[in-house]
Amino acid sequence: MADLTEMTPELEKELAEHPEGYINVILGHLVMDTYWEQALHQNSQIMIDLTLQNLPRVAVTKIPYQIHHNVGAHVHEDEA
Repeated sequence: MADLTEMTPELEKELAEHPEGYINVILGHLVMDTYWEQALHQNSQIMIDLTLQNLPRVAVTKIPYQIHHNVGAHVHEDEA
């Protein structure tokens, strides 16, 4: 991931070059088993949200990615 100090000027440059365009920043969002694991992994996402919220025509999309510790405990219907 690029440093936020590098990302913001790049986004501003793109917005200036394309005054009618929009930018969609897609972030992977880790979904953990416990609340404390969740809190540990959300710090960078919060900083990105705070940095980008004031840029016009920039949308942030979060895509959840499930991470579970007991992978063997989950049985899918097609495996049963």
